[in-house]
Amino acid sequence: MLGNISAIIRIRKGDYAERSEVDFVVQGPRAVYPVEVKSATNTKAKSLKVYMDAYNPPFAVKSSLKNYSDAGSVRSVPLYALGLLLGRMIG
Repeated sequence: MLGNISAIIRIRKGDYAERSEVDFVVQGPRAVYPVEVKSATNTKAKSLKVYMDAYNPPFAVKSSLKNYSDAGSVRSVPLYALGLLLGRMIG
C-alpha cells in the first residue's frame, strides 16, 4: 500500500537541523521504500539521499523522464513504468 505522501524527515546533525521530504514511501513485504518523482530530466534528489542515510532502506526508487538504470541502492525508472514497479514492490 502507498504510505505517506510527502513524508517529512527531520535529521539533526550537531546544531544543524535539516528538513527534507520524499514524495512517497511504499510499504513492501519486508521494508519501507522511499520514492522520489521528478517531472524532467534533472534528477538530483538530495532529499532521497538524506532519507537513505537516515533509514537505510534496501533501495530507493527515483522516477523521471530518463530511461531505466540501476545504481545499486537507487533504481531509476521512467515515469510511465512507475506504476508497474510499485505494484511489484507491494505485491
